[in-house]
Amino acid sequence: MKKHRHIWKIFIFDMFIIEFGPVGVFFIAYYLFDFLSAALALGVSTLGALLLSKVVNKRVPWFAIFSGSITMLTALLTYVFTAPWMLIVKDSIYYFMFALFLGFSLWKGLSVFKSFFGHVFAMEEAGWKILEKRWFVFFVLAGSSNEFVRVSLTVDQWVAYKEAIVLIFLTFGLYQFRVSSKYRLPEADKLGLKLLKGQQPHK
Repeated sequence: MKKHRHIWKIFIFDMFIIEFGPVGVFFIAYYLFDFLSAALALGVSTLGALLLSKVVNKRVPWFAIFSGSITMLTALLTYVFTAPWMLIVKDSIYYFMFALFLGFSLWKGLSVFKSFFGHVFAMEEAGWKILEKRWFVFFVLAGSSNEFVRVSLTVDQWVAYKEAIVLIFLTFGLYQFRVSSKYRLPEADKLGLKLLKGQQPHK
C-alpha cells in the first residue's frame, strides 16, 4: 500500500473528492430537495473542492480552475434565473470543447495529454496517442448524447442520464490503465504511473 500511495492519492483524493465530489453533492441535493437547490450545492461544493485542493496539494491546476469556474458560474446562473438548461448545456459545451481540443492536438501532433498528465504517467508516445484518440471519441459521443437528452427528455431524465454518464466516465477511465500498463516506460510501475523517488521500477 505504501509503495503505491501516489496511486491512492490520485484516485481517492484528486479524482473522487476533487473531481467527482461536487457531482456527488449535486445528486444528493437533487434527491433531497430539487434541481435548483442541487445546482447551488454544486457551485458551493466546487468552490470548496478547489480550496481543499489548494490546502492539500499546495496548488490548484489551471485546468481545475478553468473547469471549476465554469461550473460555479453556470450553477449560479441556473439558480438565479431558474434555468436548468444552463447547467445542462454546460456539459455539452464542456464535452465538445475537449473533443475539439483533442482533435486539434491529434491533427497537429501536439500530444496535449502528455503535457497535462506527463507528471503522473510514464508512457511511450504511442500510448499517449491511443489515449487521445479514445478520449476524443468519448467526448464526441458524450456531447452528442447530452444534447439529445437535453432537447428530447425532461430535466429529471437528464439527471438519470448524468448519473449514468458519470459511471461510464469512471469505468472508461479505469479501463485506460490497460494502455498505460502496456506502453509504460522503465521508470513507471506496472500501471504506467511514475514511480516516486526511491522506488524500484516494475520488473
